[in-house]
Amino acid sequence: MAKYKKRENGLYYTQIATGEYTEAGRIKYKTLYGKTVAELDAKVQQFHAQKEQGFITDNRILVGKWLDMYVETYVTPLRKNTQSSYLGMIRKHIRPAIGSMRMIDVKRHHLQKLLNDVAGSTYGPKQKPYSQKTVKEIRSLLYAVFNQAVTDDIIPRNPAANLTVSGAEPVVRDALTKEQQRIALEGAKTARIGPIVLLMYYCGLRRGEALALTVNDVKDNRLTVNKQITYPEVAGQTGRKAVLGPPKTKAGVRQVPIPKPLMPVLQEVIEQTIKDKSMLLFEGSDNGYRYLSETKHESIIAKQILRSGTSIGANIMAASMLSDCLEIKRILITSINPAKQNNN
Repeated sequence: MAKYKKRENGLYYTQIATGEYTEAGRIKYKTLYGKTVAELDAKVQQFHAQKEQGFITDNRILVGKWLDMYVETYVTPLRKNTQSSYLGMIRKHIRPAIGSMRMIDVKRHHLQKLLNDVAGSTYGPKQKPYSQKTVKEIRSLLYAVFNQAVTDDIIPRNPAANLTVSGAEPVVRDALTKEQQRIALEGAKTARIGPIVLLMYYCGLRRGEALALTVNDVKDNRLTVNKQITYPEVAGQTGRKAVLGPPKTKAGVRQVPIPKPLMPVLQEVIEQTIKDKSMLLFEGSDNGYRYLSETKHESIIAKQILRSGTSIGANIMAASMLSDCLEIKRILITSINPAKQNNN
């Protein structure tokens, strides 16, 4: 009896059990082909060697399907912000580029091209180039996705190893000058966003931390910071909704002394909060980013003041349209009242 069967086209072939079973309980087989008996012998030996090492899997699984499995099993348990970041990178960059490929067919050059394409593209209305930081984050996620596939016996090796990164150089970020800070803080005394801006400035809180503060977090001239509001991207959910969670890092849980200049402002906020029968100091936190950014100017100035000279660090993007002290003062004092702005 012949060792292998021969097809009409001259190819030799054989079927070998993979060691896996279908949902119906039937044995799965792998068909191997060779132009000669010697070639097919070599493939059979390689198959058995890989089988012993646990590398024989269903070669038909697509990257898109594995991404779904990876998100469900390995991403869902992570922090909401981390989930949001991973889902965004998968949706924008990874799935469109390689989602239709078979896992077994993905090679290093496919993934390197993916990173190169991201580094050479732009985003947003101003068509900004993607930074090296963003490209590095995508590279790290690619490595994790394919490394887990190796661990789960989906593929024999990780094609995301040793990828290189390019992209826009980091932007030099500047804080407001002392004079700009002085004028901005003076204007914050009468601006709609003034109280929360002053609190972030004096106490070094992030926006999400400030928006999550309640009346009970203020006691004995100290703020208890132990939560934040974020707006993560969630799989299967349209739009973004406010999520209350822990601070960005464990070190973010802290108590912060309330400086004397802030006390009267904060006390007024607390009184108004109690009067409104609310717990959140800055009502509207369910839509908190809009609270700080109903106009683009307010969003930028709030971030500028937030990070200028605080313990968090002075790492705010310099905004040329806000470089003039008079412009800062005008934005804060007039707040979002178009009538007042048009009259100035």
